[in-house]
Amino acid sequence: MKKFNPRCMTTDTQMAINNRNQLMPCCFIDTPFLVEDPTIKKLLSVSNISEHKSIKEIYKYIFKSDGKKIRARLNLISSSINRKKKNRIKLAAIIELLHTATLVHDDVVDDSSFRRGNESVNNIWSNAHGVLIGDYIYSKAFIYMVDVGKKEILKELASATNDISQGELIPVSYTHLRAHET
Repeated sequence: MKKFNPRCMTTDTQMAINNRNQLMPCCFIDTPFLVEDPTIKKLLSVSNISEHKSIKEIYKYIFKSDGKKIRARLNLISSSINRKKKNRIKLAAIIELLHTATLVHDDVVDDSSFRRGNESVNNIWSNAHGVLIGDYIYSKAFIYMVDVGKKEILKELASATNDISQGELIPVSYTHLRAHET
């Protein structure tokens, strides 16, 4: 077992169940799946995107910080029982791409100037850039989903993406309606 490092405990979501069904911080877990992390990084890397300079620049800016990638890691943990499945790593990358696209879009909707301690895309470039690079990241995730070739996974993730969009649109619409009532 790894030695406890209290600095790795940043949120209560960094918990996992060990092999004795005990809730433990992720930094306690002996994590062989971390060797898969470079493969995820490669799927997210700038080398797998458009040749257009401005798209590469914005994309690279978004993914420059490593972040915790907690969603991708939880995906790998939950699928670690059957490590031979070839799509585990691609699915982890898909989850990370979808999450990142929602964050970029959230920054535009909320008119946020910063994300994860860095200036947001919409603050450096424009709202249009934020929306379009978020869409680009979504489309990259969907390309990977098609590569996985599992209709049920594509359907589930497309539905989740639709639910996220609705969840963001409803409060914006409500605020807009209230502003026009007065």
